[in-house]
Amino acid sequence: MTEEKRLKVLLDLQKGLRDDMKYKVEIAADVNGNKMIRCIAPLFEDDKGYVLIEICELDYDENFELFQIYSTLIMEPGPGLDELRKTVNAWNLTSTLGAYGIYEVLGQLFHKYNVVVGVDDDVDVVVGQVFAVLYTVMNEMGSKLADAINISNGKLSFADISK
Repeated sequence: MTEEKRLKVLLDLQKGLRDDMKYKVEIAADVNGNKMIRCIAPLFEDDKGYVLIEICELDYDENFELFQIYSTLIMEPGPGLDELRKTVNAWNLTSTLGAYGIYEVLGQLFHKYNVVVGVDDDVDVVVGQVFAVLYTVMNEMGSKLADAINISNGKLSFADISK
């Protein structure tokens, strides 16, 4: 995929997230200077449950590229971090799409999924694929976020939600 095409995909994603979904969104750069989408989005219907979502393009091979959707659900760990670790492992067995993890350096709960796209796919096709996955991933995260917050805060345990 050419750099021009990658930028067009990111701009179209930005437009959809900003104009259609009304999210706060920007095109940012990672530590290597690669452009990515960064937005803050609510996962709950009452405009609550905000998470940080970052979408970046990763080279794969001559035929395919990856658009990684990396979301931070809990920025700062609470007293229930060890219980959350146990829970994350169980969630990964039943997750609709993607996987949860704990970024150990900061104790943050994250969700990650890579969308595989063809390097020759039209921009509209790539944007459509990424949005379809993003909606599914947001629904998945939304189904777990309340429990994640309560577990992190020490109000629930892994045993409580595995009954």
